[in-house]
Amino acid sequence: MKKRGQPARPRFNVRVSPEDALTEREESPFPDLVSDGRGLDFMLPPPPWDDASRHEMETNLAVLRVDPKASNYGRFETDIVRAIAGYDFEPFDIGKFFSELLSRWDAETSTRHFNDILRMRKQADEPPHRNFLAYQAYVDFLTEYGFQPTMPRLTEYIISKPAAYPVGISKPAGHKEWWALFFESGLVRLAE
Repeated sequence: MKKRGQPARPRFNVRVSPEDALTEREESPFPDLVSDGRGLDFMLPPPPWDDASRHEMETNLAVLRVDPKASNYGRFETDIVRAIAGYDFEPFDIGKFFSELLSRWDAETSTRHFNDILRMRKQADEPPHRNFLAYQAYVDFLTEYGFQPTMPRLTEYIISKPAAYPVGISKPAGHKEWWALFFESGLVRLAE
């Protein structure tokens, strides 16, 4: 839906054409690791959650807590991210990562990884980012109602609880700022 003066929102939440995404996936040696052009996907099944789904939910929350803009390669080190965010983690895996970092990688790469980890640590000391808050609202909605929300329904849920989810968007549901928020927080596949 295009309103006067606003640019058209991408149809079906796709940032690249489906053909380009398909071509890139077909040419990659690891097609499952190539983006489909639709952004992060942090969707969860409806509760009750098994241990794997609960672990995935906590990891998604941890990533959005310490790297809400997905700008840091350190977010792929799950145990480090979970440790920084305050969730259970495997100390052995962190030790293994650092032993390889210090013994096998060059100084420039080690410096870049340490800087990424420090940036995530500093972000954890800041108030929660709106991407984290939107995902927390999604988890809370699933827990409370037991089914997947639509984007407008999740928007109304967030708006109805401004103290719990201060995302800083005063626009009504359906506005492009809400769509961008859901895109950045890994909820782009929610039904519109």
